Amino acid sequence: MKWYKLKENKCPSCGKDWLKMGNATFGNGMVICKCGFKISEKRMTEIVNDKVDKEILESMEHEY
Repeated sequence: MKWYKLKENKCPSCGKDWLKMGNATFGNGMVICKCGFKISEKRMTEIVNDKVDKEILESMEHEY
């Protein structure tokens, strides 16, 4: 899985942009890609926030 793709609103499994052309279904707190990948919106937010937090920490470390 390429979890960083979640930040780009793309499926971490197949890489397709799930906001275009109906590549995913959003509802009941879940995101379901046509490829079969599914994730809860809560878990997706947790993963994206974790990735962003790590990027911020890394950039701060490079400044010092």
